[in-house]
Amino acid sequence: MSLPLYEHDLPGTLIAFCGMDGSGKTSLIEGLSKRLTSRGAEPVVTMQPSRYARESPLFIRYIYHPEERHQVDYRALICLLTSDRLQNIHEVVLPALREGRTVITDRYVFTALAQMRARGLANEEWFFEICKHVPRPDLTLLCDPGFQVSQARVGRRTDWRDSYIEADHDQQLYMNYQIVADEEGLVRFDTNLPVEESLEALYAVVNDRLPGLLT
Repeated sequence: MSLPLYEHDLPGTLIAFCGMDGSGKTSLIEGLSKRLTSRGAEPVVTMQPSRYARESPLFIRYIYHPEERHQVDYRALICLLTSDRLQNIHEVVLPALREGRTVITDRYVFTALAQMRARGLANEEWFFEICKHVPRPDLTLLCDPGFQVSQARVGRRTDWRDSYIEADHDQQLYMNYQIVADEEGLVRFDTNLPVEESLEALYAVVNDRLPGLLT
């Protein structure tokens, strides 16, 4: 079932980057933002869910303390993160799009859908209903270096939260990202390349899908 996102008619452009931890989103977002800035644009870079939501006790308890996970209703966590996404859209995304700016977001509702399915919640009608109030990006890329590569990248991180791996869930999440990509028309993007090569390939995709944005 496809998410019932609406097609925005605002003058700006919304680009979303989705993918596993360690998929290379950060490097691509930074590179695209710099390329736009060098051409006189003022892109807005944002993140969903926000750092505020990621630092909430409920998020930390569920994600980083699996021994306490049975005490948390996963739907409650999804409600928290969905509320945060809606506020981000209202406060950051839509105002920038109205101003004709390019908005680049690290993750979007497609990530929430893949996560929910990986946790065993495949048909949450309430979530689909809320998504009627979410604009569809003009371009969404699924950054994918391959499962093993992304896991290895995460494992090399120094901060314990950034390097946290939940192998069984991560495998399910990777599989569900592929399903969501097919259902939602996400552009699969190979990030198992040197950064400069990935960036050049990214610019080519953007030029093809959003002509004139980088010129």
